[in-house]
Amino acid sequence: MASEIANQYTTLLGYYNGFHENDPTARYLLTISPAVETLAIFSIPIGLIAAAYFIGIRWIPTTRNTKGIQTIIATIILITLILLAISTTGATISDLNTLHNYHII
Repeated sequence: MASEIANQYTTLLGYYNGFHENDPTARYLLTISPAVETLAIFSIPIGLIAAAYFIGIRWIPTTRNTKGIQTIIATIILITLILLAISTTGATISDLNTLHNYHII
C-alpha cells in the first residue's frame, strides 16, 4: 500500500505539472479524472487483500481436496499482490526520475 501511495503521489504531481504517465492504463484513467484513478488504484490491492482474507481465513473447507484448492487460490492471490507491489515500485521510481529530471522535485 505504501508503494501505491507513493506511485499515486508521483502520478498526480506529474499530472498537475503537465505530464502524463507512461503506462497506457494510467493515461486512460487520468483522462477520466485523477480522483477516479485514485479510487481505481487503491481498490485493486484492497480487493486482493480482502479476497486473500476471505479465501485463506474465512473459508472453512470440508474436504481435503477443497483445502488444497483453498491453498492454491490464496497463494495465487498473494503472488499477485507481490507482483503488483513490484510493478508499482518500478513505476514510482520511473515517475520520480522523470520528475527529478524536470526539476519538479
